[in-house]
Amino acid sequence: IVTSQVQAEAYKKFSLVSLLLHGKIIPLPKYTAPVVLRSIKNQCQAYQDYASAFESLNVKRLRNEFNKCNEAFRKDGNFGLVKQTLDAIYRRKIQQLTQTYLTLSLVDIADAIGLEGRDAPKVAERYILQMIESREIFATISHSDQGGMVSFHDDPDMYNTSNTILKLEEQIANATRVSDRVIQTDRLIGCSREYLVKSKNIASGGVMPGGSHMDDQEFFAGGGGFDNFDGDDGG
Repeated sequence: IVTSQVQAEAYKKFSLVSLLLHGKIIPLPKYTAPVVLRSIKNQCQAYQDYASAFESLNVKRLRNEFNKCNEAFRKDGNFGLVKQTLDAIYRRKIQQLTQTYLTLSLVDIADAIGLEGRDAPKVAERYILQMIESREIFATISHSDQGGMVSFHDDPDMYNTSNTILKLEEQIANATRVSDRVIQTDRLIGCSREYLVKSKNIASGGVMPGGSHMDDQEFFAGGGGFDNFDGDDGG
């Protein structure tokens, strides 16, 4: 049984979104079937290599991987997401600097994050201003004859305001909606003909209709015929 192309394409997008949100690929759940993991390794190697370069925070290495896999990214329809990661790596490197330094010049920041060219300090300042506005970092920029200086600060929010409580309630509501959808999907699968037949045959010795044996991992990786599931309760 082969992992579906939809699963492979979904993983490619998942890996890029993980880089944007977390700076690394979030591991798949432990219950993911080995056949799926093997398929991902074979079909998504370019994305895993690219993610490894991103996680290293080495701009040159990331650009090399980008140039090497450029056509594949375009063919997969993921070029836009990949371009966003090229931008995101500079933000990640700036966030890393805030953990080490209290004050740095724009010139030093541009050099530290891998920006090149005469306008590198201006580009660095643009990144910092965007990150301040989005509250990714807390900093102030001052200018003098010697150039711009950036002072990094701790988060001033004590997280005890009514606005913070409102945001927390929104997040809880979102998590509840996702949980409800997972439960609903689980119930639909549990009532499907394919699942019921599979469960019955496992209980009676693991023989599928027609006398063939199907591995559990193959079934739950897409070999159980869920593509044809019509929502009947199997009654």
